[in-house]
Amino acid sequence: LMALGILDRPDSIGKPGAAGSAPEGRGRPLRAVFAWLKRWVAFPDRGLPWFPSALLRGLRELRRGGYDLIFSTSPPATDHLVAAALQRLTGLPWVADLRDPWVRDQIDATRTWRYLGRKLERLTLRRASAIVTVSEPLADELREFHGDRKGGVICITNGFDPDDFNGDPRPSDDCFVITHTGLLAGLHRDPEVLVSVLEELVEEGKASPDELRLSLYGPPDPGLVKRRQGMAHPELLEIAGVVPRSEALALQKASTVLLVVMADHPHWVRMHGGKVLEYLGAERPILVWSPAGGIIDELIEKTGAGAAVGDRESLKRTLEAWLAEFRETGGLAFKGDREEINRYRWDYLAARFAGLFELVVGETGGARGRLRD
Repeated sequence: LMALGILDRPDSIGKPGAAGSAPEGRGRPLRAVFAWLKRWVAFPDRGLPWFPSALLRGLRELRRGGYDLIFSTSPPATDHLVAAALQRLTGLPWVADLRDPWVRDQIDATRTWRYLGRKLERLTLRRASAIVTVSEPLADELREFHGDRKGGVICITNGFDPDDFNGDPRPSDDCFVITHTGLLAGLHRDPEVLVSVLEELVEEGKASPDELRLSLYGPPDPGLVKRRQGMAHPELLEIAGVVPRSEALALQKASTVLLVVMADHPHWVRMHGGKVLEYLGAERPILVWSPAGGIIDELIEKTGAGAAVGDRESLKRTLEAWLAEFRETGGLAFKGDREEINRYRWDYLAARFAGLFELVVGETGGARGRLRD
């Protein structure tokens, strides 16, 4: 089975210093105009400039023949624009994979942007043989919006690779370390409640500042940097900055607890996010702050991988109980259901993709496609 994958775009798109970055020091009005142009000229996303070269490269590859289907995954949504054009030219079956909703419930998105985005989404995906997304609620929404199809609209979640967690770094037995790896800034994910609860535990004499630490690895959030400067015990909050992925994975294994922060927004109620599923591979207790609730709470309960809390008192009680176990035993046991957790291994999920590809190709007669005359 041969699939042509539309998976990515040049690394420079959307990165600092790339085309599309606002000039420094030109004043707020110019930055506002530039932001408006960036949103609307690069519609549906900043991957759009990649479309012509990706389409030409795909056409050259398909001329060789031998491909059974086209597979595209997003973000960026531009991947699906390329795949839709290739499908139209070849007649090959096409599986469209949405790791994020095409049009998110973005807090800063205008009504017009959402309206046009949904129109483009419907137009683009109408010829997809199957649609895949990362949760059952999102699959239900896509099925209602796009209608069902022969290959179905199905859920295949994100996951983890157990090979990423080779070796066995041991957590400290004298410091209760809560670790977050990845982005926080700009995603409306705020660990402030956790920071304030840690301060409160110290103020009440229930913990000492040298036995408790929240470590954040990723692009520093200016608000958190300023917050740390005003803390009576700044050692409670470590803002460690960006580290290589291999180091981040080792740090996860060496932590007492792994932290997931979900935004208090309806968008996240129907998504797990990829971070919690990656954490499953580290086999360390997971603390999820999810004020909006949702399916991530169900995931934590089903896997037994930790605790999901959505209010300050529940968070404090959980930390007090975990600290008590840590002091008594020198660690915090991971009590996850490994059989359930294994359902999120990438090899298991890859097998589900393979089964879907075989189903879709079988329904089209298995003919290998070339460019249409």
